[in-house]
Amino acid sequence: MSKKDEYIAKARAQFDEQVARLDQLKAQAKQNIADTKVDAMNRIEELEKHVAEARSRLEAITDVAEDKFEEAKAKFESTAAGLKDSIQNLLNR
Repeated sequence: MSKKDEYIAKARAQFDEQVARLDQLKAQAKQNIADTKVDAMNRIEELEKHVAEARSRLEAITDVAEDKFEEAKAKFESTAAGLKDSIQNLLNR
């Protein structure tokens, strides 16, 4: 084999190795994206539960007697603040 042929064979082997590494990186990136999507969907599901709870507490305020208003208001505000914090934490990730 000539020097040229040897060089070309070696260069192709090195190039093919780099292409294989790039393919591996792409596969890892796709897996990371899938994992992130699953995690985000799980977090959103939890947030939807918080939304439902906050909505329920807000509705409770409208139906509560005047003497129980402050207690119902405090429960709603606590739930709403927790929801706001949870949403902000998810957005900051």
